[in-house]
Amino acid sequence: MIGWNIHDTTRLWLEGWVASQQGWRIDVLAHSLSQFRPELFDGKTLLVWCGENQTLAQQQQLLAWRAQGRDIHPLGV
Repeated sequence: MIGWNIHDTTRLWLEGWVASQQGWRIDVLAHSLSQFRPELFDGKTLLVWCGENQTLAQQQQLLAWRAQGRDIHPLGV
């Protein structure tokens, strides 16, 4: 699980707990990334938390990565 451009890492951990309650087995990257490069996590399923409201740019980029076949799941959407 990765936080992308967020400031409240407490919410990141809470979202990780929610995901684990939904059956995901997760590891949480403890610090938010300002630049997210999913190619560094090739072959991994990525849960991405962008905060309460994803920006339009984040939404478009997540959709583009999924269209490329990356296993990325936005949380809190």
